[in-house]
Amino acid sequence: MDTTTFPAGTILFEQGDEADAAYLVQKGCIEISVGGGDTRRILNDITEGGLFGEMALISHLPRMATAIAKTDTICIVVPNAVFKSILDKSDAFTRALILSLIDHIRSQHKDVAPDALPLAEDMAAEGDASDVQFFTPQRDGGYREKG
Repeated sequence: MDTTTFPAGTILFEQGDEADAAYLVQKGCIEISVGGGDTRRILNDITEGGLFGEMALISHLPRMATAIAKTDTICIVVPNAVFKSILDKSDAFTRALILSLIDHIRSQHKDVAPDALPLAEDMAAEGDASDVQFFTPQRDGGYREKG
């Protein structure tokens, strides 16, 4: 994994781009936003120790937001192959949990990022996450397989 410096104002990726890496901020600040012009909305600032760009790698969907260096920023760039290797070592439950969290995040931002595209269940139905099972909570505190 390489460390890269992004000068303030650098666009790391734009909403709708295909994902090729995730980023871990070592120093500086990255602004995450959706939309453009008058409809641009800032979602978050990612600072030291923060990870961003991972959702598109996990879900295999286009970027749902734009990332711009707010200040001169140093990031560890985690290529897709390395990220996938790390994720593949996790168990099926952990992968399902991660997909579920991404599903919730994307659904929360669908009003500002309508191109957020399919949710985790749609991906599983299409075979992108064939080994992931989805579970629904039960009143007794347990979970049962959704189906």
